[in-house]
Amino acid sequence: MNDTYLYGEMFSENILTSYRIYGDRKSLLTPLIILHGGPSGGFDYLLNYRRLADDGRMVIFYDQYGCGRSTHFPHADASFWTIARYLRQLTQLIHHLGIGHGYSILGHSWGGMLAAEHACLQPAGLRGTILASSPASIALWQQEAIRLFNALTPMSNDDIKNVIMPAVIYQNPPEQLVAYYARHVYTLAEEAVHVQRSNAQFAADPTGYHILWGTNELAANGKLADWDITPHLCQIRCPVLVLRGENDQATERVVSPLLSHISDCRAVTIPGSSHNPHEENIAPCLAAVSAFLRDLA
Repeated sequence: MNDTYLYGEMFSENILTSYRIYGDRKSLLTPLIILHGGPSGGFDYLLNYRRLADDGRMVIFYDQYGCGRSTHFPHADASFWTIARYLRQLTQLIHHLGIGHGYSILGHSWGGMLAAEHACLQPAGLRGTILASSPASIALWQQEAIRLFNALTPMSNDDIKNVIMPAVIYQNPPEQLVAYYARHVYTLAEEAVHVQRSNAQFAADPTGYHILWGTNELAANGKLADWDITPHLCQIRCPVLVLRGENDQATERVVSPLLSHISDCRAVTIPGSSHNPHEENIAPCLAAVSAFLRDLA
């Protein structure tokens, strides 16, 4: 059975959650929930991970609120956009699907931040967590992003502040920012159709991204600017895989707190890729995730 129907469920708070299931709902393999990045674009750009369902494992993709095909709130003020609300949506989906007794999570970028927050709560059914291209600290992320940017195109702090930080990537961004994205965010010359869908969704309504993160990947100056989960990582009890690309903006320094503070943690770096190894070097990326999932009890 390969169920790929697109569902929509109204859990609470007038939020319609759109989700899609690949694989067999009756499989004895632990289900995997995919948390997309952003926020704002939906899950489509991560659809290469649907191949993890080839052995029958149920793989669940869903759009977070304000993203993709789920309910959007373009006029909601900043107080509406909270990690707690995103975590409630995730928990509601888990309960709705009846998998609270056993599941794993893969979170990419911002989705990895949510996955880490969820793991810190020590839910009884969480078997394992994959943190893909995700930070432990936004301040550390931004320090490294600016370092990587200057290594490509050195600019004064004033120029970075006044020219780069306010730039929106989908609105005629400066060429220096485009070069940074091409090196450290998405290295392929052409985008797959499913990636284009997520990017179009993002461009149509970037509200959540701009409020929580900022105007672009370097400008992490939104509500999450002070986010740092490092002191809480010791609370994570499940096995963790830290996955990143060789030229990822999630550098070794960015992910180092995850490796040093989580007791059961392993790391894999995907060669020839940046922030989207699931697109840029698919085979070793999927192999690393598959091996981790097989090792889980």
